[in-house]
Amino acid sequence: MTSKIKVPIVDYHVTNACNLSCESCSHFSNFHVRAELVTPERAIDELRPWADRLDPDLFSLVGGEPTLNPHLAEVTEAVSELFPGKKRITTNGFFLHKHPRLPEVMKANNVCLWISLHHRSPRYQQHEREIRKLVYPWLMDGVDVRFVESDAKWQRFYRATKDGIEPIGGNQRKAWQLCPCRDSHPIYRRHLWKCPPLAYFSDVEAKLGDQGEAWDLFRQYKPLPEDCTVEELRAFLREDEPQCSLCPDSIQLFQLPDPIPRKH
Repeated sequence: MTSKIKVPIVDYHVTNACNLSCESCSHFSNFHVRAELVTPERAIDELRPWADRLDPDLFSLVGGEPTLNPHLAEVTEAVSELFPGKKRITTNGFFLHKHPRLPEVMKANNVCLWISLHHRSPRYQQHEREIRKLVYPWLMDGVDVRFVESDAKWQRFYRATKDGIEPIGGNQRKAWQLCPCRDSHPIYRRHLWKCPPLAYFSDVEAKLGDQGEAWDLFRQYKPLPEDCTVEELRAFLREDEPQCSLCPDSIQLFQLPDPIPRKH
């Protein structure tokens, strides 16, 4: 058995589906690519090879919107068998009411809940009030629940165009130093990736088509396979990569438009 390697955060996508459309989402969830739902069996199959390789400070269950996966509680239990340390579910909270087992599962498995707030519009705030009412008893029962005002620091990772996306680009090192994703390494399709945009970029092109030569560095990136060597794994954890030069090297804050679809 190989020695475990410390990593800050490991992300695991439990679905790419999302009910919101947040412009410049780092997971590209605003493009609503095909909606895959991870089952507990699939989670164990994809994560078991990495469980003896990685020792994350935090294991993060993400999307898309995780609560759109009806198996979320069971997937959380399955993940906890392999990664018993600290875990987090990041959600917009709109569908937490569909997961009545989730509070007991979180309490039993060292899982905190981050509810990400994305807008201050009246209709969004109405949803927020309903979510707070729902989770207040969970909080009183000892579940670790935190509300995160994501819209207060929302920034661009790329520019939207009429045909899709284009990179902003900048200095490789500076872009890495400023990147809020730099410590989050997704396990996606059995591979370990440097960051969410690299992991999910191919899904965007599968839906929108070729996004041009400007993205060639992203296409050339090779994630780590589950049978990588210890030396390859240690090298993976180096800091900036050439692909960082396609991301902004200055903070691109902007006011996020209301991400709730009009039909919602």
